[in-house]
Amino acid sequence: MGRTRVLIADNHSFALGQWSALLEPEFEVVGAVADGLSLVEASRRLRPDVVITDITMPMLDGLSAAERILGAAPWTRVVFVTVHADPVLVQRSLQTGAAGRRGPRDCVACRGCRRHVRQRVAV
Repeated sequence: MGRTRVLIADNHSFALGQWSALLEPEFEVVGAVADGLSLVEASRRLRPDVVITDITMPMLDGLSAAERILGAAPWTRVVFVTVHADPVLVQRSLQTGAAGRRGPRDCVACRGCRRHVRQRVAV
């Protein structure tokens, strides 16, 4: 069995690069996109095991993108990574069927994020 295939979505190119660098030693990063519509299309095309996405993105927000992805491929694990601590967004992220969420109080400088992804996406 190969490494877990991960698709990353964030509208900040710096964050995309950081996520790739953080995850690449353990996971196979199959793609990185900057908006929600591209995330949905890339997920259909690349068929990742895991999607790591921001909530606030152009074209289509991460929550709506996750709903579309999970509607088409319910076996996909989705983890939201966001700076939002709004309880409504937290609740909505859980209602999408996401495997997990990391927010501003959950980690400092991404310490523990690989471990969190590993725990949430056991595939």
